[in-house]
Amino acid sequence: VLPAVGGLRADTPLGVAGVRNKVLPQRRLEEAKLRAATGQLLLLNLRNPTARYSFDLENPCDRVCARRLQTMAAFEVEVQMREKLPDISQRGNFEPVRNIRHEGYDLLAGQAAATFAGCALPPSGRLLLDYASRMRPPPKGGSGGGGRGAPAAI
Repeated sequence: VLPAVGGLRADTPLGVAGVRNKVLPQRRLEEAKLRAATGQLLLLNLRNPTARYSFDLENPCDRVCARRLQTMAAFEVEVQMREKLPDISQRGNFEPVRNIRHEGYDLLAGQAAATFAGCALPPSGRLLLDYASRMRPPPKGGSGGGGRGAPAAI
């Protein structure tokens, strides 16, 4: 245990309190780093993904969240087209994603992509987007069949 604690030497006399004072702050720092790195993944609610997002694409957890939102966007497009709902998207493509920016530039225009779901995520950089889902959970007391519910116009 002692070699893993920075700043300790073999000739330094330590009691339990001394080790605790060196180990606990290091552990708390590591826990805080882990929470920061995984925060987006832990908080992403795919039953209600409506939110403003900021992803660090070098962070694997943030990258997974962006990929999941791409999948959700493709799903919502299919549902809206099947249900013949009006297109209220920003780009006329039925997508619930708006204001997609990568490092300050329009991600879709930079890739000449028609949809967020169809574009390739860059390997690094900050991705900002707004997700405005049209999907709603079923009303309370409804069938509660575990599904996402019926689409509803916003």
